[in-house]
Amino acid sequence: MFAVKSPKAKATSAAQPQTPVLPPRQTRVAPLKIADQTWTRSFSGAAKGVNFQLRIRRDPTGHLHARYQVSPGQRSEGWHLEGQVREDHSFVLKGTENEAVFEGRFSPSGQLLSTSFRNKKFSVETLRLIRTGSSTPTKVSPRQSHLASPGETGGKHVLVPTQTAPLQAGQGGISASDPTSTEKQWQAIKTGLKGFDTNPEVQQAILWGAQQLQVNPNDLAAVIGYESAGTFSPNVENEAARRKGKKGAVGLIQFTPSIGIPALNQFLDTFAGRAKAKQLGIAVTSVTRDDLLKMTPTEQMKFVVLYFSIPINRLAPGDKYDVIYQEILAPGRESEIWYRASDKNRNYVDNSQFDANKDGLITRLEAASEIREQGFVTSYFKQVPVQAQASVAGVSSGNGAQGPLGNSARQPTQHPEVEHVRPQSQPGVLPQDFDNRLTQQLETFTEKFVFPVTVSWQVGRERKSRELMIRTPYFIFSGDMKAEVMANRAKMKATDRQVFNQAPKLATYGKGSPEEMASFTQTLVNMNPFGVSAQNITVELITGWLKKYGIGVDCSGFVTQALDYATTNLVGKDPHLGDAGVREYRNSGSLHGSKGEFKRVNSPAEVKPGDTMWLTGHIRIVTRVGPGPGGRGIQMMVAESTPNAQLPASLAQGGVYRIGVDKAIWWFPETDRFTWSGVKKKVSGYNWGVQQDDKWKTPNTLSQETFYFSRYQPLEAGRKK
Repeated sequence: MFAVKSPKAKATSAAQPQTPVLPPRQTRVAPLKIADQTWTRSFSGAAKGVNFQLRIRRDPTGHLHARYQVSPGQRSEGWHLEGQVREDHSFVLKGTENEAVFEGRFSPSGQLLSTSFRNKKFSVETLRLIRTGSSTPTKVSPRQSHLASPGETGGKHVLVPTQTAPLQAGQGGISASDPTSTEKQWQAIKTGLKGFDTNPEVQQAILWGAQQLQVNPNDLAAVIGYESAGTFSPNVENEAARRKGKKGAVGLIQFTPSIGIPALNQFLDTFAGRAKAKQLGIAVTSVTRDDLLKMTPTEQMKFVVLYFSIPINRLAPGDKYDVIYQEILAPGRESEIWYRASDKNRNYVDNSQFDANKDGLITRLEAASEIREQGFVTSYFKQVPVQAQASVAGVSSGNGAQGPLGNSARQPTQHPEVEHVRPQSQPGVLPQDFDNRLTQQLETFTEKFVFPVTVSWQVGRERKSRELMIRTPYFIFSGDMKAEVMANRAKMKATDRQVFNQAPKLATYGKGSPEEMASFTQTLVNMNPFGVSAQNITVELITGWLKKYGIGVDCSGFVTQALDYATTNLVGKDPHLGDAGVREYRNSGSLHGSKGEFKRVNSPAEVKPGDTMWLTGHIRIVTRVGPGPGGRGIQMMVAESTPNAQLPASLAQGGVYRIGVDKAIWWFPETDRFTWSGVKKKVSGYNWGVQQDDKWKTPNTLSQETFYFSRYQPLEAGRKK
């Protein structure tokens, strides 16, 4: 909190295969989605001022059993639902106790739900629910009860079930006794950091705090470790200030006397702040620096959560360590740039050690790099099956794991599940396990470029709103597209200029991040330069404006971020994450090759998730690999940002140009060599399995394809461990 930090060659053609022959379609209704496994997942979201929590258990038969809760609401235990999921990912859930109906579709990765909701009194046409809890798919077996209280672990392990965080009364949530509870729990592991390894109370407090904030405990622990200089102590003082005889920042996240502590007290002086404090078990109406210094980890963690509940500091579910740290060092700033040397205050000077490239700017990427370089981005907790924990912890099953406040501390697996690990801390991980996790990371990241914006308007005394889903458009700052956009920018109306000036710089060069695009697009909607009333704003108006003035992401901007995101989350560090200009200067030609950071892949059979797919002037990334239709050849899910209209999202809208970020399945009939003959692309959807209405077409870029696949070596390091 503004505290001074111590430096811390084309192949021979082959016969073209036939598209797989399928039985004639008998009905328009897709069959039930059958599987060998069962899973339980939790989702959350909001619409029209109502928060939804939805827990779903899927049977191998395709039948769904669920419970939903809403806030505000009248029934804390929620309502039961039954339904089905079909091969096209569509589902219907209907209430057995009321007339509620959820009807929608899972995303291909299972991380999102797009659904409608209705009951007798309330309806929502578009509700987007994000996965906030998960269990690893398991063979159907009798339910195992959860394991023991951390107090019985002898200080060696902390066990917390991984499921959606239980909410306070009136908020909704899933009951601890719900038979659909997940079958994995968090377990503290040795890190080599004495302040963490030897303090079970700190471990429990971090798990509880992460549960309350709905973030991964490894991310919260990384920030606390860095802020407390590795002590993980609530009583630690800022060393630089102490040496000067000053009363500086203190505690787990270094609350500062000038900013952090006053912010807490201002929040406690509001109705919302007092309500949150009461919910957290905080009885006081103000707090001082000395108060914080006297607290235990359990007590101070309540104030950590309270701090991140202040509106300007509020975290979103699943925020990573860099965003968490941003709300400490630079709260309220949505820009990638936090401080400038030209600022008329001491914020840059006091934190200049973060300016790694000495360009007079302190950025989020540079701060994140500092935390990694200091060794605090590592695995503090891992997930283990409940059954396995009995032998690890040496306790009997059946006791609820108690959090630091005496509540059930059930920690969610976030969307996406992020485990920051050092490569050496992951012994015994099989390559296929790594590839499965990599697929999840890449497909989750791709889906981030499709985001909701809320359109609101007033009708009399009633405030109305609706949600629109926006896909980040393609924009490249070169050639004819650049010339057209620059001409449009030169002729901007004043209302457009006012909005454009709010755009993140890199997004105006075709290098926008998903967070930047979502934030700016909401600003665009709020400022409404479209010349229509708010209720008449459409997706077409929004994306048309973004395309006209060049706000989006090009192919290399997308693939660069996808590689950095996956490498950081799975391997523990990406060599480019600390380079603030990497998105701007890394082009498609630098994202493939046979030397340096990339190694060429020579056949379809060798391709793995994370490999890049290059052709002159364009780059894509492979997110998933498996056998082709009928077991013939290899199929790959390939993600890209592109102007090409031969992609499912574009074709579903009649062939939209510059559709932007999307993915499609490519089918290579030969496994031992790349050949142009017989290559097909699925244009009907994203379903990985064969369906009756699948449509395969010859890629419209086939004559330009080089089939030059390359493997990113920093990411490959995780696969080899």
